[in-house]
Amino acid sequence: MNSAELSRILLFTGAILYSLNYLIGWLLRGRKITMTKQAHQFLFALLIINLVTNLLFLQFFSASFFLCAASLVMMLILPLGKKGSLYHIAVSSAGLFFYIPLVVIAFA
Repeated sequence: MNSAELSRILLFTGAILYSLNYLIGWLLRGRKITMTKQAHQFLFALLIINLVTNLLFLQFFSASFFLCAASLVMMLILPLGKKGSLYHIAVSSAGLFFYIPLVVIAFA
């Protein structure tokens, strides 16, 4: 397996983690599900690890690198806001919106 294939696998698993974490966040906010804080933080940590690992496989200073870095920054500043607040919603949405074009570029 070469690094391009590994990068695509990481991007795909990142998309799954992002979607899952984002969906869970909205379901928790709407009180449709319950989940321990540790379980939600574990998914969040896996997403951060995935984003950092993605950066290692992306070409430095490429558009993909900057999209991944922007998404990572959004996830790193996410805990600074109050859980469920407008800040939390806006920052998590921005992180996802930075990640979507990254996946589209990789699989186009």
